[in-house]
Amino acid sequence: MAKREETVERYESDVSSSLRPSSDGMEDMVDRATTNYNRELTFAISDGERALLEQIDSALARLEDGTFGECVNCKTGIGELRLEAVPWAANCIDCQELQERGLLD
Repeated sequence: MAKREETVERYESDVSSSLRPSSDGMEDMVDRATTNYNRELTFAISDGERALLEQIDSALARLEDGTFGECVNCKTGIGELRLEAVPWAANCIDCQELQERGLLD
């Protein structure tokens, strides 16, 4: 829950800072390009934070329905050390490797 709250705060901060007007309109072309790049970077980071929130919420749902610690793909147990490192992990190590290689849906 602490990681979820931290991520929500960071996400909201990123979104609000990206929506602020860039300046007084006196930027040159390089300044505008830099501002646009920074805004795009902020949105990319925000997308990553949103994905992390979805993973945390999914883990909390699995905790509620009694399937937390079970791989969502192969239904075997997820290792304790893995869950300590990444408590929102949905896959065991083997299935995670398959997913990273694009071999899982």
